[in-house]
Amino acid sequence: MEITEKERLMLVKKKEEICRTTFQILDMTHDQKTSAEIKKDVTLILSLINTIASYSNSKNRDLDRLENAANLIFSQLDLEYYVVSECMSEVFCNAVNSMI
Repeated sequence: MEITEKERLMLVKKKEEICRTTFQILDMTHDQKTSAEIKKDVTLILSLINTIASYSNSKNRDLDRLENAANLIFSQLDLEYYVVSECMSEVFCNAVNSMI
């Protein structure tokens, strides 16, 4: 399926937003006050990736891997005093950015 130039530019903007959001997550990893913000950012990233995948051959995308990583981050935030491990946030952010 061919996409229009307008759609291509929209997808590029979404990819840039994902990258910015992953940087925010990495900056907030150890701040206990940002648990809700990290959750919002992770959810936003998953939504943006699903939008991008709808324009591509989603068979080449392992979205389950990202969903599992997101669920691990949410679990850490809920169980470990609202702090996500730096390693887990790095794994999630790297996985996201390698997909787009």
